[in-house]
Amino acid sequence: MLLGMGTVAAILTTLVAPSPAQMPGQGPGAPPFHIPGIGSRPEPPRPEAPVVGQVYVLLWFDTEDYILPQSDDAAKRLAVFLTQQGISATFKVVGEKARTLQRRQRQDVIGALARHDIGYHSNTHSQHPTVAEYEATLDWDQGVEEFTRRERPGFDDVARIFGKTPVAYGQPGASWAPQAFPALHKWGVPVYLDAAGALRRLMVAQDTGGAISGPVRGDVFWGFGPDAEARAGAQRASGRYYLLWPKPAAALAANFRD
Repeated sequence: MLLGMGTVAAILTTLVAPSPAQMPGQGPGAPPFHIPGIGSRPEPPRPEAPVVGQVYVLLWFDTEDYILPQSDDAAKRLAVFLTQQGISATFKVVGEKARTLQRRQRQDVIGALARHDIGYHSNTHSQHPTVAEYEATLDWDQGVEEFTRRERPGFDDVARIFGKTPVAYGQPGASWAPQAFPALHKWGVPVYLDAAGALRRLMVAQDTGGAISGPVRGDVFWGFGPDAEARAGAQRASGRYYLLWPKPAAALAANFRD
């Protein structure tokens, strides 16, 4: 049945008019009557609550000062406090720091730190030449060999003194070289920690992806599952690319056949 505008107005008047039996001062009237789509805007759809993935907090501490004896006690207090709180951390120890603790007979410090994961923070940290300096003029294979020659003794000393193999390597400051990665891989070190706070590691360029657009744009594949999704969702930062290209002569095979 079709209704004219006058009929609709009459129906609305009847619906919202007070009851004849209700007199002024006898209490509130009937609640307002609402017809969806007439006289008001539709409510916008409520956004769904965001799905928050599980958050992991990783604590690591550079244990590098082998000059001041006070730093020994500072590291011990921190390690003991974390142990009392049931919190596990990673202490990245410089090789010379480990040897200094042993010379000072600070077995108490060594034992307190050894309750946590131990990482390796280079052999002598800031002594020159640093990693970046002695690797600057070397090719790939020479650099891997030189990194092992200079840094492996400190790695072995840290493992011997603390009684456990370091679980990670952290570069000293910003002193970095790509030849460190294959050397650490041979040593069985699974993690490279960068104290600068950036995501700095050797990666493989796989594909372009539909979500990657714009100049000098990249995306990191974190894997599958809710944890990987949570990490990828929070990833948004500027950075720099260092592309490793083989020399043209090295790309030629000695016995090439078409």
